Amino acid sequence: METGHESRIKSNNKKIATDVCKALGIWDTIGKKWSLLILRHLSANDNLHFNEIKRVLGISSNMLAKKLKQLEKEDLVTRTVVYENNPPRVEYKLTPLAKELDAIFLGLDEWIAKWESRNKLY
Repeated sequence: METGHESRIKSNNKKIATDVCKALGIWDTIGKKWSLLILRHLSANDNLHFNEIKRVLGISSNMLAKKLKQLEKEDLVTRTVVYENNPPRVEYKLTPLAKELDAIFLGLDEWIAKWESRNKLY
């Protein structure tokens, strides 16, 4: 027979497993190399044109278009036509939900600085 403590441990383990599965699903969306770089760059800037993102990141046009479409589909990036030219000139920016990643990016920057300095401590 299971004690209350054992029951809480099993319940907690199920919650951790569920949280990990959710995190992996999110990571599958934003954790890809270009997706994370695009989100990070848009986080540091308000609105960017396609060619600005392409130039700064050094990414091909096809790959950038593909990643931006994926991020739009996930409601992380919005696309706005600025000029009705041919080809259309568009701006990209983070959605309010994606803008909340700013705190995570700042925390990640701090962690990376610590990680990079780990060899200097010894």
